[in-house]
Amino acid sequence: MKKTFKARFMLAGAIVLTVVILVAGLGFFSQSLNNIVGGNIRSYLTENAKAAAALFNTKLNDQLVMLESQVRYLKDIDVSDYKAMKETIMSTKGIGAFKNIGVANLTGATINYNGKSSGNILLTDYFKRAVSGYDAISEGTYIDEDGDEVLVLAVPIPDDGGVSGVVYGTFTKDILNSLIDTVGFTEGDASFLLDADGTILARSSGSDIIPADIRKFSEVTAFDSAEDKNSKSFTVGNNKLFAIKTPVGLHDWDYVTVMPYSAMTDITSKIGFSVVKLVLSVAAAFFILFGSIIYLSKEIRGVTAEKERMSAELNVATKIQADMMPFDFPERKELALYATMTPAKEVGGDFYDFFFIDDDHLAMVMADVAGKGMPAALFMVIAKSVIRNICMVGGSPGHILSIANNVLCENNRSNLFVTVWLGILSISSGELICANAGHEYPALKRKDGKFELLEEDNCPPLAAMEDLEFDDMVLMLNEGDALFLYTDGVPEAKNAEGERFGLEKMIDVLNDNIGNDLVTTLSVMKKEIDDFNGDKDPFDDVTMMGLKYFGGGNA
Repeated sequence: MKKTFKARFMLAGAIVLTVVILVAGLGFFSQSLNNIVGGNIRSYLTENAKAAAALFNTKLNDQLVMLESQVRYLKDIDVSDYKAMKETIMSTKGIGAFKNIGVANLTGATINYNGKSSGNILLTDYFKRAVSGYDAISEGTYIDEDGDEVLVLAVPIPDDGGVSGVVYGTFTKDILNSLIDTVGFTEGDASFLLDADGTILARSSGSDIIPADIRKFSEVTAFDSAEDKNSKSFTVGNNKLFAIKTPVGLHDWDYVTVMPYSAMTDITSKIGFSVVKLVLSVAAAFFILFGSIIYLSKEIRGVTAEKERMSAELNVATKIQADMMPFDFPERKELALYATMTPAKEVGGDFYDFFFIDDDHLAMVMADVAGKGMPAALFMVIAKSVIRNICMVGGSPGHILSIANNVLCENNRSNLFVTVWLGILSISSGELICANAGHEYPALKRKDGKFELLEEDNCPPLAAMEDLEFDDMVLMLNEGDALFLYTDGVPEAKNAEGERFGLEKMIDVLNDNIGNDLVTTLSVMKKEIDDFNGDKDPFDDVTMMGLKYFGGGNA
């Protein structure tokens, strides 16, 4: 009897001890899990904020380059003559995302291309910096002549080693807000662009975490923690929030991402509940399991952080790539143009572009950056901006690619390069001058013929080495001719057996659709590629552009 009681007592004690150890272990594991998930989310928010800051700087620099292209209209006139300054600026056109473009002489007097004055800007920070010979971006927003709150960019007008005036451009807070919207974490987060004193310059849309009437971020919290001045926990109303701040690299501006703590605790709760069921089901092997979990938690921390970082990079790269593609296809009687870009699962650097240099000259670009992910996406942004802006200055395609090549070679520490096909079409005459920097041969169809590859001179890609020369090729397009441009994602698409789609099949698809419009032809080509791939995810982007020329006499 005594032995039975003793055995039962020992068994009860063992059960109690096991339960105590289980409870303590689960509590420890829950805390560890909270730290792991919280740490990974903080890491992701930081990487996301850095990527957004880099994209913001790139977009602003792109706009400054566009603004510099307007200087050529004003550098040869006397801008101190207000009448001459007004006549010249009103003869120009707006470019880029600017709401307005204007010019100011050294007295600060202004006139914009809509014929209005922006007032005297003599005492503004951007005017002072521009007349000192530097490109400038205003340190905060200004109220323009229409009562809109705008950010101002300015560039100097050079004059015999000095400066004769300033060209300035404005864009509204809606443009800044749309830029902030290009990067996000979850539907419940919010992102903000702050100036040096914490005023909110721009914010992401569709989020009520921070009330819309808050103009200064310091009204809800301040980044003054002694432990980490770039992160902060705070409460707005009944919401406990967490914020990450990163410098933009301009005027002491900051990019801030805010996320509710509930998003982190929801993730932790779901994971924790699954772990509790697992631990209870194997209570007999608790000590071994607990030790294994502690070890695996450390491994998961590193693996998850890297996965989240890569996911953030690919997310931003995809959005950069999509945002840079023009979709406002020209509506002209002389021609039809249509293009598509379908990114692969692992983002590459494909891009296309088209724009009117003037009313009679259409530039077309098809390009492919070597590499994938964020480096390729950022290099794509730079290459696209450089080529477009040099085209606006003037020159043949070969000359334009030579200049662009040397610009892209500068500070190319990642050793990236880009294949480019560039053509400039004279709409009235049908003359097409083109140059090829290592890109796929285009396909050309004459009025009563079939599509054939146009095997032009093919030079090295841009940024491969400095001081390259690129040959021009001249074609005459006649009424009914057509052109098809593409990247290597079309002929090099592979199926599960490793077979390539190939140029021959591509030409066959084009010739089978000669009677269709461009939208239908490109859609059929994409479907043929998808059917060929089967269940296999495409490795490369698929980018295509089609042009039909109806003759310059149809204007």
